[in-house]
Amino acid sequence: MHFVRLIGFFALILSLALLQQVTAINRRVKLCLQPPQSGRCFGYVSSFAYNPIARKCEEFIYGGCGGNDNRFDTKMECELTCRDV
Repeated sequence: MHFVRLIGFFALILSLALLQQVTAINRRVKLCLQPPQSGRCFGYVSSFAYNPIARKCEEFIYGGCGGNDNRFDTKMECELTCRDV
């Protein structure tokens, strides 16, 4: 009886871990598919956004506020986040 409970416990833990991983992947895909937005302010911040049509990270100018989450400080950060999208 303890063995069955132990198997059930491990199955539950494995299911939760897989669900968390799938949720993180979905969040990353949604982030990378957002169009780049410069925001509503008038700053001049060189940033990078993933372009899903070109399948690469491209530089754009961020205004400093607003916008969305498809905005990275470096091209490498963008590529590491969105490389498999």
